Amino acid sequence: KLCSKNTFSSGRSWEEGLPFVLFAARDAVQESTGFSPHQLVFGHSPRGPLKALKEKFLWAVPPVGSSLPTYV
Repeated sequence: KLCSKNTFSSGRSWEEGLPFVLFAARDAVQESTGFSPHQLVFGHSPRGPLKALKEKFLWAVPPVGSSLPTYV
């Protein structure tokens, strides 16, 4: 069901949309356990694309109190 909705709304073939559907299914918290399948298998939440971008952005910011020549 998720594959058909994803491919219909985005105009992709199901093969292209499958990784996104699998990520969403593995990241969704299950009502019966209170955890996502990824959390149960690996013990932590998955590192999704938004978290990766946030980490990349935060690492690009120079530390507070450092001068530019020291940072560079």
